Amino acid sequence: VADSVCRLADGNPFFAEEILKNALDASARGASELPLSVTQAVVERAAGLAESDRYILDCASLLDRDFTPGFLARVAERTEQEVLTAIKRAIGLQLLVEDARADVRYAFRHAITREVLRGELLAAEQRALHAKIAQIVETSSQSRERDADLAYHYYEARNVEKASRYNALAADAAAQLGAYDDAARCYERALEGIQGSEQRAPVYERLAHTLYQRGWAKRARAAYEEAIRLFEAVDDVVSATRVRIAFARDSYALGESATTFEQLRRALETCEAHIRGGPLHFTVLATLGGMSALVGRVDEAFDYLDRAERLTGERERESEEAFFGWRCVAQGMRGKVRESELDCARAVEIARNECDELGACRWLGNFGDLMRDSGERNLSLAAFDEALKGFRASPAGGALYGWLLLQYAESAFYFGELRAARSALGDLPLLPSTISFNVLLTATALPLGIALEDWELVERYADLDLLESVFTLDPQRHEFYASLAGRLGSAFARLMEHRGDTGAARRILARSLDAISRMALVPVNDPWIFVQAAGIGDVAITAQAQELFARVAASSVRGDIGAHVCLLKALRRGPKDGAEGREAFALEASALFAERSVKPRQAFALEMAGKRREALDLYLEIGDVHEAHRLERALTPVNRRGRPKTALTAREQDVAKLLAEGKSNRTIADTLVVGERTVETHVASILAKLGARSRAEAATLLSARTPPESIP
Repeated sequence: VADSVCRLADGNPFFAEEILKNALDASARGASELPLSVTQAVVERAAGLAESDRYILDCASLLDRDFTPGFLARVAERTEQEVLTAIKRAIGLQLLVEDARADVRYAFRHAITREVLRGELLAAEQRALHAKIAQIVETSSQSRERDADLAYHYYEARNVEKASRYNALAADAAAQLGAYDDAARCYERALEGIQGSEQRAPVYERLAHTLYQRGWAKRARAAYEEAIRLFEAVDDVVSATRVRIAFARDSYALGESATTFEQLRRALETCEAHIRGGPLHFTVLATLGGMSALVGRVDEAFDYLDRAERLTGERERESEEAFFGWRCVAQGMRGKVRESELDCARAVEIARNECDELGACRWLGNFGDLMRDSGERNLSLAAFDEALKGFRASPAGGALYGWLLLQYAESAFYFGELRAARSALGDLPLLPSTISFNVLLTATALPLGIALEDWELVERYADLDLLESVFTLDPQRHEFYASLAGRLGSAFARLMEHRGDTGAARRILARSLDAISRMALVPVNDPWIFVQAAGIGDVAITAQAQELFARVAASSVRGDIGAHVCLLKALRRGPKDGAEGREAFALEASALFAERSVKPRQAFALEMAGKRREALDLYLEIGDVHEAHRLERALTPVNRRGRPKTALTAREQDVAKLLAEGKSNRTIADTLVVGERTVETHVASILAKLGARSRAEAATLLSARTPPESIP
């Protein structure tokens, strides 16, 4: 509706209001006509034209938005002078405008004016004029450059054969330019006139990938399935297998890992039965290797890649590119940075030698993502920078460009490049949503918005329904279900903590850990959720977080896993262990994060070690305004009354003593004979005065300090 209003109103507030009201009314009635008030306004103005002038304007209404008087004269079968006279009168009635730049052209003042005049023509009149326009364009010297015009006019003229031919050509051109809406519409129109499975199948294949690029998951899936069915109907197993590979790759990006492996295994069965040893057999094995690595099955991944390498048959450019690209992923998942870098460079080189910049960008994006998890800041950000430059030099983009920007934002945020991350989110193209894309977007936007105190960004993505939809996913169909639950749960727990609702944060973390525990493998991309859970102050949640993290740490090759191990050890130290042990582990974590240039977590570890001034300097350096403001308040020596800002009241002293002993709110309430809600208030005040983000951090700070002065 919004697109329609913008297109038809052309900035006219009266038209915009009338079209919007009419759209809402029409939706309720199931109709879609133009608003009567606007139609009458246009018709009344056009009534001031003579009949011959009105015919010329009617012809113009079927052309592009702008047109030359010479071309309009040919369509209307009038002299150019007669056309110019009619145009001048229409300009006087504010129906047309003149563009006197390079070659003089004319256009309707508003798109809705053209729509109204076109609607006044009978269907038969419109078809005849469209046919005439198409014939004039087709016989012109520039006909090869006007496939889109010919596609439109022959389609409107109901010339099925020519409409199908030109729509297919126009769709291919639009897809190359990244105009996926136009491409999808033209492919679908082309299919209306194409007969026979052999001719329809390749068009469905191109339509499917276009729909994927636009983010329309269900329609893309249906188009892929139809393309496979049609190719198999004519026994074209090579093409059917090629489509299955593309279907598998796109399904993974859309969050359907079960569909990915189903299609690849069926493709492998076909290869081994009919085209063993060929280029597609090689590509299927390589792709299975890469996809297996992405879901954490690294040994299985290398088994597939080794099988591919042992094949002795012919290899095409695309299959070689796929092999090195997917082996780059597997090497990265195994922690072999140099080997992964070399394979990525080889895949990118092959793609660029074939002028396939999008393919090169895809492998660079994968590599950048892998290097972030390996803690290789320079390699990660350089890969994303190169990939984004490639996209900006190419008109195409779509879903792949959106994913790349999002992955870059996540990496930039992780390494402390907060402004760069925010800029990347602002550049995201408008795409229909998929659950995996929305999860990564929300998981990045929420903590980033809080850090920058960009509350508009936070509110835009604070949608708890998305979190609920992730918790209800089928783990059997989404092998990265645990990763989705972990990322999103971490972001929403941070949001709830920021809002002061520790209970809600605990519940979210508990459900996230439960979701992670359902998986045999725990392919959690980021172990930060375990740090959050261990510091939330709930014994059961802390124990589960420690147990799950141990499973992750045992098999993870992440470059920062050692730093997280130290943080978890620091959080595990109880009050009886003394502050020194916790501080030592936190300082070790800080040093390890510093080695990897993971500045936000380095600052967190410094603060946990009691180095709040150093942490503040680091937060200011990376632009984390929220944490910097919190620490600045905590480090301010006195409040407005001249009292120490961190001084606790007598009652807060009582609560703090029990808090430092690791007691729960309920136990504290029973001990002090007060309500649990009262204890929650005191705990929140204590955390604020100490500048602590969690009960565990507060306990560390309380154990380390001398008994503070109390105030009445």
